[in-house]
Amino acid sequence: MEQDLAKLGLAPATEMRRGIPYTVIPAGRGWCQAVYAPPEAWPPGAEVCAIVRWRPDAAFRRDRTTGRVPAGAEIHWKLRTRAMLRDLEAAGYLAVVSGPPRSPRLHPHEDILIWRLGPGAHWSWPPHEAWDGMDPARPNHQREYRPRARDPWALLSTTLGEYRVGSDHGRALAESIDAVLWPQQAEYCARVRWQPHPKYQRRPGDDHAPPGAAAHWKAGVHRLTHRLTGAGYRVRTAEHPASPDRDDEVGLLVWRGPLPFSYDE
Repeated sequence: MEQDLAKLGLAPATEMRRGIPYTVIPAGRGWCQAVYAPPEAWPPGAEVCAIVRWRPDAAFRRDRTTGRVPAGAEIHWKLRTRAMLRDLEAAGYLAVVSGPPRSPRLHPHEDILIWRLGPGAHWSWPPHEAWDGMDPARPNHQREYRPRARDPWALLSTTLGEYRVGSDHGRALAESIDAVLWPQQAEYCARVRWQPHPKYQRRPGDDHAPPGAAAHWKAGVHRLTHRLTGAGYRVRTAEHPASPDRDDEVGLLVWRGPLPFSYDE
């Protein structure tokens, strides 16, 4: 994907000057980089997926000290986003600006989700106007205070409290996830990584996990999912299940908010 971005003139180029490589940013267009997207957050039917992160041209970036946004920043943001969507689609990708809205006044960059479908899959996502009317994506430049009792990160950490190192049920770690990957109408979203108990982890160089690992994985992920849904969260795993013989952990997309629209709508 980085190579495709370079071919489209969206990524920084390398220029040799007196034998020394220099990074050259495209003038007036901003620049892009490919960012990892975990499989549990991929669109349905995706065979490969990533985030294209675009940063505006230096002339249109928000001043970190004063908070001032240059004149023309909004237009620059919109025009470049439309142009990138056209270029990415012409390169054979499906491309969407998904998730809660982002803008140059509140965010340092725009994210575009790109993917290619697997054999036999059909493009049925996202639903029309899926994120219309939502609050700006978080985090952003607005200062926001929430009492700990209402802090979604604190609430999720409490839910996962028993899943610490050495737990018989495995270990669970919560981490933030980019807003471009949030499900429709999600009010809060995070990624939870479940890791098996050390005695069921595949050792370096081994082709297979220890005996009993498959049952441990199945029971551990089922128990964690049940705990999260019981606490009011909605949970999604990858379309292609993780395997103890191939993977080191299982990723879960966890969010609160109305149920997402059906992929068939």
